[in-house]
Amino acid sequence: MNASSLNLFLTDEDVAAFEAGLPPTQSAEEHLLIVIAMAWHLRQRDCARAQELADEAETLLRTLKIDKRQANCHRARIHLVRAEIKSLHADLDGAERQANAAITVFDAHGDRNGAGDGRWLLASIWHDRGDRGQVEVCLQQTLDDYLAGSDRLRIEAVRARSLAHIAFSEEGPAAASLAQFFPDNAQYHDSVLTWIANAHANIAALTGDPGGAIKYDLQAHHTARNTGQIRQALNCAVNAAEGFATLGDLDTALEWAENALSLARANHWPASIGICLMQSADVLRLLGRYEEASAFLKEALTGMETMEGSRAHQNLLGILGQLALDTGDNAAALDWFGRFEGSLDGLRDPDLLIESRRGAATALLRLGKLDEADAKAQAAFELAREKGNAEEQIKTLQVFAEMYRDHSLPPPPGMTAPSAPLHYLHQALQIAETVSGYTVPAELLNQVANEYAACGDFRSAYEMGLATTAARNKTRVAEAQQRALAMQIRHEMDQARAETEQHIRLAATLQETNATLETLGLIGRELTASLDAEAVLTALHRHVDRLLDSITFVIYLLDESGRTLRLAFGIEAGQPYPYLGIPISTPTSYVARCARERREIVVDELDEAKEIQMTPGTLQTLSMLFAPLEVGKRLLGVMTIQSQRAHAYGERECSIFRTLCAYGAIALDNAAAYSAVEAARRKAAGQEQELRIAAIAFESQEGMMIADADFRILRVNSAFTRITGAPAEEVMDKDPAIFRSDRYDEAFYEAMGKVLKAEGTWKGEFWARRADGEVFPVWLSITAVRSDAGNTSHYVYSIIDITERKLAEDEIRNLAFYDPLTKLPNRRLLNERLRHALATSVRNANEGALLFIDLDNFKKLNDTRGHEIGDFLLEEVGRRLSTCLRQGDTAARLGGDEFVVLLEALGTHALEAADGAETVAKKIQDTLTQPYLLQGKEHHSTPSIGVCLFKGQDVTADDLLKQADLAMYQAKAAGRNTIRFFDPEMQEAVSAHAAMEADLRRALLGEQFVLHYQIQVDSSGGVVGAEALVRWRHPERGMVSPAAFIPLAEETGLILPLGEWVLDTACKQLKQWAQQAETRHLSLAVNISARQFHDTNFVSQVLAALERNGVDPRKLKLELTESLLLKDVDAIIAKMKILMNRGVRFSLDDFGTGYSSLSYLKQLPLEQLKIDQSFVRDIFVDANDLAIVRAIVTLGRSLGLAVIAEGVETEEQRAFLEASGCNTFQGYLFGKPCPADQLKLRVEEPVVRDLVRNA
Repeated sequence: MNASSLNLFLTDEDVAAFEAGLPPTQSAEEHLLIVIAMAWHLRQRDCARAQELADEAETLLRTLKIDKRQANCHRARIHLVRAEIKSLHADLDGAERQANAAITVFDAHGDRNGAGDGRWLLASIWHDRGDRGQVEVCLQQTLDDYLAGSDRLRIEAVRARSLAHIAFSEEGPAAASLAQFFPDNAQYHDSVLTWIANAHANIAALTGDPGGAIKYDLQAHHTARNTGQIRQALNCAVNAAEGFATLGDLDTALEWAENALSLARANHWPASIGICLMQSADVLRLLGRYEEASAFLKEALTGMETMEGSRAHQNLLGILGQLALDTGDNAAALDWFGRFEGSLDGLRDPDLLIESRRGAATALLRLGKLDEADAKAQAAFELAREKGNAEEQIKTLQVFAEMYRDHSLPPPPGMTAPSAPLHYLHQALQIAETVSGYTVPAELLNQVANEYAACGDFRSAYEMGLATTAARNKTRVAEAQQRALAMQIRHEMDQARAETEQHIRLAATLQETNATLETLGLIGRELTASLDAEAVLTALHRHVDRLLDSITFVIYLLDESGRTLRLAFGIEAGQPYPYLGIPISTPTSYVARCARERREIVVDELDEAKEIQMTPGTLQTLSMLFAPLEVGKRLLGVMTIQSQRAHAYGERECSIFRTLCAYGAIALDNAAAYSAVEAARRKAAGQEQELRIAAIAFESQEGMMIADADFRILRVNSAFTRITGAPAEEVMDKDPAIFRSDRYDEAFYEAMGKVLKAEGTWKGEFWARRADGEVFPVWLSITAVRSDAGNTSHYVYSIIDITERKLAEDEIRNLAFYDPLTKLPNRRLLNERLRHALATSVRNANEGALLFIDLDNFKKLNDTRGHEIGDFLLEEVGRRLSTCLRQGDTAARLGGDEFVVLLEALGTHALEAADGAETVAKKIQDTLTQPYLLQGKEHHSTPSIGVCLFKGQDVTADDLLKQADLAMYQAKAAGRNTIRFFDPEMQEAVSAHAAMEADLRRALLGEQFVLHYQIQVDSSGGVVGAEALVRWRHPERGMVSPAAFIPLAEETGLILPLGEWVLDTACKQLKQWAQQAETRHLSLAVNISARQFHDTNFVSQVLAALERNGVDPRKLKLELTESLLLKDVDAIIAKMKILMNRGVRFSLDDFGTGYSSLSYLKQLPLEQLKIDQSFVRDIFVDANDLAIVRAIVTLGRSLGLAVIAEGVETEEQRAFLEASGCNTFQGYLFGKPCPADQLKLRVEEPVVRDLVRNA
């Protein structure tokens, strides 16, 4: 372990296992690594302890002499721990400094995962500051680092977190990327599941699915807590509270808000406490508990002082304003809404700005400041109308209605309604009726009814009253449905959580049981190997003390009379236990009761009121555990342990204690028997000695057999007959070898004989044969009985049937290595066999193959017929796969509908191996394509199969799985139900694509992009503007063609930051031109991609770029492509009109190459059509192109649009275009695209202006 190899997050179970597995003695360097690891994994779980551990690590580093690079990386990791703790305590500047210091060190030493961990933290810091752009940049840098560091879990975690981030603005692309990178049927670490669920929650919330959002938020909350992402767990709990409030389940909303608050307070994180207080207060406000809400909000305001300007702080100001309105404190409300508005950026937060202005208008109205109230309400209404926010328009019109209802004011202009309040309320109703899916609030309808009544129009008032009642009933039904949904979600999540916890407990129990069984097996062998009673008692105490919580350990053995239990061994708190004899009839003794009833007794918490006999001079204990020591039906005594802690002995502890008692009883019985044998040997010889041994031996319930020195069986007891099925009369005088199985060769038995001769005893696990031929496992002990002269006279055999224990061990092993559904090997066993196959192929120079099989459309089956049917299909697929394989091949299930087949020894040549692999693959394809009968219905399924070959090349098991997986995806891309072999060119293409994507991301950060400009001239030859064209100046590849990187930018979403940079750079250029007389008149055309235009922030980005650079909007021309106009035309027109009203102009680029509809083309606020260069190029060789050009010019003239032609390279082309009515040109005839400084020179050269005139 070293500081650079630490996982990003560990589960609570893994942290506990790490602590439990620490070596008892450590070198100074080992201790340093452990301290750093614990500080790292406790950084959110326990900040105080993490800080202490970081201090200890710093001290150790100052004293230890270790490699400088290693020491620097250790310090950098400690810096990250401290930085994260600072960020959690709202010291964002200090956190950023320390994080950047750590990143610098990690970068210098090439530790990309460490650098990525630092940038992961920076993303959280920028999130707290409310800068979404910086968050996106940091997450992209983190992904680059993790890709370079090749840490799969880290890569998955940051990808999922990035998708959760972009889901706020691009829920559609985020959902598509989630399906691509994180398919539902795959298995992920809880740290990754946290962010996957968070992304799903954000998408659900933004697409009107509050129930789905809550489910995912609660899932993310639980996985975040389990992986030490406590801050994210808090956020998810707050989101869940907000979701339940949306569904009207305010009690559950408050419960989750208070859960989050308790967690935040426990960690003393001021910013998180503030956010949780705010959510709790909002729910309390909705519940009408205003005083509690106010107290929470004021505390939140104090805690969030350092977060001023963040979205959370802005929301807090808005909630404080609304609470003040609710409680009638209008002056305070006005102050809060004023601060709220002052904190906002109108371009970034128009909806919040509307809300702040409407709230201020309401407060001013209620304070009697009518002019100011009217101005605020007008400002809110105009902005709401400009942004298309119907709900805020309706609320603001209700403010106007309240204003005219409560005050005598002149009628508003254009009033046709019976009263001024009705004038505004009618407008509100009209807007509400135009919004698709909007439910008119009953409150609004009731206001209209009251106003009609006030005007004396009781008929209209009655009709509106009926409408109000209907709306209220509809609302009640909707609220009931929402509450039912909330209850369903709570039930489902509680059930899912219970199942998850049960699975976790089961897995932990299985793992612990496996380890415990192994430990108890070793203990059993140790105990039963000893024939010394004192040694057995001491060993029992030692093992009980190690495995169980016990301050008291006592063993009582039954005396010869069988009526009294006497102390045989006792220790309490390290001191001898007082000697005691307890009559078995004693009613107040648990020891006596345990012996009488022959059963285990557990006391969870001793009731002092009970009359229980206490041993004088002993400690008061709360928990007690008693168990009888039995061999067969014979009671030997009672063993007990006690604890000063209540409820110390659960099922696990009882099971361990039960096993120790069983082993202890056998060992003590053996010791007693051996002691008796020894006494008998000393007392008598010959037959008398043999008979005494036999008599003692046959008291035991173990299988006992006595043979003479020549290995002739003399006696067996009834237990031996029961275990082996061999009657005593049938085995007399025979050799014990009749019970041997075929599992061992002669060498084994020779070795056994040598040990028996040298040491006088042999013991161990042994596979014996019953009388019916069945082979079964026993614990066998053979003891040589020797005379005083040292000669062996007899052999005593003791056997214990351990079949059940072996079955339990096999079951645990199966759970660890086999898929419980299909019974096929799981990923763990497959990896072991694959590594073995690779090693074998190296030794034998044999080719092998790996087949990756994915069932086509399996998810559709699960979604339509349920997971139970899907499981039936998977079971049948597992059975069919097994029938297709040779002896020695492996079929495994990775998870979901993914299976892998490992084929070994296919031949020494690649062609031979490929033929063999293809034969098996086709057999599998044919078999899996046969119809399935699933619960009486026929189902058809097909597989996509990817194949890769191996021959011990320098490749890992993971590499082979990736190659086969890639080939499988090629099979899917080829239409499914096909077989594809891995081609190294696939990997190269994928790697090249990934490298280009990484380069593109770095280019955005490294200022590798530049703009070139191509001039546009009018029919007089004057330069009227230019088109901005992006170029990539790659440090190694040189100039990269836009055709190579623009499609990639579109695919990856990088077109958004690239497009924003182009817009801003173009506006900077326009600003420079505006400062010089000779270029002041120039306009600049900028290409806009469809994805960029459809981005929700597009309009605000354009306006921000213009405002930031102080540019005249009329000089900016945005070129849109026809493909952009293929969907949601109304929304496109709305965006265009907003920008057109500010002065921005639009040109339709590449006109004629798409499928423009003239029916809506005339509706678009365009200024210009641009003839595509493909038509211009061939106007003299293709009559169709000539006709199209003329038609475009004519169409532009009829629609009142200017027309520009691009790609003009010859004077003949220009002359024809001008004659056809085209008035503006662009192309190599006038100049190639070039940097701005070169373009400026051309503008100044008169030859450019004269070029067209002199032609």
